[in-house]
Amino acid sequence: MARDDEMVLRSVIETTIAASRAATEAFDWDAFVDCFAENGRFMNSALPAPIEGREAIRVVAKAWPRVVNREEWRMIDGTRFAIGWNERKYDGPEDALYRGMSTFVFDAEGRILDYEGIFDPAKVAAAFARSG
Repeated sequence: MARDDEMVLRSVIETTIAASRAATEAFDWDAFVDCFAENGRFMNSALPAPIEGREAIRVVAKAWPRVVNREEWRMIDGTRFAIGWNERKYDGPEDALYRGMSTFVFDAEGRILDYEGIFDPAKVAAAFARSG
């Protein structure tokens, strides 16, 4: 890939990342899922198997709890993006946090092709239990 193409793709990926974060912060799961490729894949530590396809991801996303997610660090390498984060239940205490990281792979159009969220489900359950 030529250097100019890499810069264009990085710009497109940054735009998708910003759109997905804005959608997450607004709890707009339709807009979040629209950042995925039609054949996107979603996996996280709480799921027994990956969710395949944008519309299947949309169904699951609408059941997610409301959380406040804060980015701690990020990196982009080609079509890959990784982020470290901390999170708490939306109406939970500030100190009822759990941490994790997420990895993304993007297609040539800048859509999310593959997502994986990695966290300790027991720590999430404990944080939510403290939140009432």
